[in-house]
Amino acid sequence: MQQHELVETILDSLAELAALHAAAAAAAERAWSVLAEHDTLEMQGIVCAQCHHRLAMDRPRIDTAAFTVEWRGRRCDLGPSIPFKLLHRLSRRPDRFYPYDVLMTDVWERRCSNTTVRSAIKRLRRALCDAGMDDLAEAIKGRGECYGLILNGHDL
Repeated sequence: MQQHELVETILDSLAELAALHAAAAAAAERAWSVLAEHDTLEMQGIVCAQCHHRLAMDRPRIDTAAFTVEWRGRRCDLGPSIPFKLLHRLSRRPDRFYPYDVLMTDVWERRCSNTTVRSAIKRLRRALCDAGMDDLAEAIKGRGECYGLILNGHDL
């Protein structure tokens, strides 16, 4: 086999692996999203073997039609706002930190300043506190240039 053919074969193989990895990652994210939106299922104790993520029964319930969150008998109407989208994103996979750039892509769908992210977190926490969800507001933790919804009481 000529060197050129060898390089082409390796590049084709790497491209195929990248496509398979992207498909697997997308499927895993879809599965987590489906599980996250079905809080009524008895899922306490289910652990993802790869990431050691425990699905908690005690999670906020996000209503994407009404733009509200329910938590421990209380309800907060956030409206179709950035704070709502931010909480929705963080609650899809609690106990995990997300870098600012991931949040910008998923919530704002564009690049914005780090100050914009911090300001939105502050507005979200304030709205949750105003609705009597101080403990949920406190569960939104920052670490460096990352934020996460930490519900299990420890930072993973």
